Amino acid sequence: TFLSVTANLKGDSPNSIAELVLSEKLTAGIQGPTISQVYSKDSSCWYAVTVIIKKNELLPALQRFRKLNAISLSVTKPYYIFQNKSNAVEKLLGNS
Repeated sequence: TFLSVTANLKGDSPNSIAELVLSEKLTAGIQGPTISQVYSKDSSCWYAVTVIIKKNELLPALQRFRKLNAISLSVTKPYYIFQNKSNAVEKLLGNS
């Protein structure tokens, strides 16, 4: 089971945030982070980071985000996560 975690991080650029998040397996996610600018009221440089993680890694991942001074952490459960190929279809076709 996977979860989607979004956290707001303060930083100089999306690249600097990506380096921070990718430096730790727990916060890197299964594919990597999606990073987008947060247009804050005080014009600070905040970025929203969203990653998909394994459910059993949630608490350590949240601890790591907190060590990075993340705020506004939210967790949601996606109904489905689709990859580029369907394992079930590949099995039916004998390609697995």
